Amino acid sequence: MRLTGLLLMLCSLLMAFSFAEPCNAESSAVLVFESFDGGGPQYEVSGFDESIVSLDIARKYNKEDHEMMTGSGYNVVMTFTGQKPGNTTAHISCFSPIADNWERDYDITVDRNLNVTVKERPYVVKLRMTRGGFRIFSVYEVRFDGLDYTLHKENAFGDAYQNLKPEVNQKIMEIISKYDVLSWDGFDKDNRWVLDGEDFTFKLVLSDGTDVYATGSNKFPENYRDVFSELEALFEDPGYYL
Repeated sequence: MRLTGLLLMLCSLLMAFSFAEPCNAESSAVLVFESFDGGGPQYEVSGFDESIVSLDIARKYNKEDHEMMTGSGYNVVMTFTGQKPGNTTAHISCFSPIADNWERDYDITVDRNLNVTVKERPYVVKLRMTRGGFRIFSVYEVRFDGLDYTLHKENAFGDAYQNLKPEVNQKIMEIISKYDVLSWDGFDKDNRWVLDGEDFTFKLVLSDGTDVYATGSNKFPENYRDVFSELEALFEDPGYYL
């Protein structure tokens, strides 16, 4: 009797250990975009490494009884599921004959437990930089209206407007990161002892709310010359013009 009881207890412990084994469920991250039947935005996803994440796209109407009909609203639900640890980037394009079009990049990270995080990569909404002084006068202003980048440049010979390719955003962000331009915010210094020198202003607004403003007169933040030189060269490069 005692032996039978011990055997039953041993079996129970083995069963409990078996059920306690962790399952290999994959974690997912979800992006949701709005649309509607009859001309609403259509979304395309490209560029990501399918060996790192898989993608499932589903359409969910705002009401369960909605049928496909003009004006019916629905959500486009994109589910990214981890396949292996790593980093990749998804490029999402939005197209519509009657609504705004746009393109965005999303950075995707899958950790060793296959947890997925998706974060929109910030993009430039506005950049304005000015230089003035003895024989120096220039203004460059880049704006993004949700679809296109427009450049306004001005110097002593006049001003001009130019549409830019979307790739200009990536080049600007590379320069911003390379020289840690975000650390410029709040810079405001003046060297009054220099009579003929150089003044500058710099304004940067990103899509995530980052707002950088710096100004100076014969005093400059770190890497000022490199940043202005590389940005000016970029804005004068016809290869980025439409």
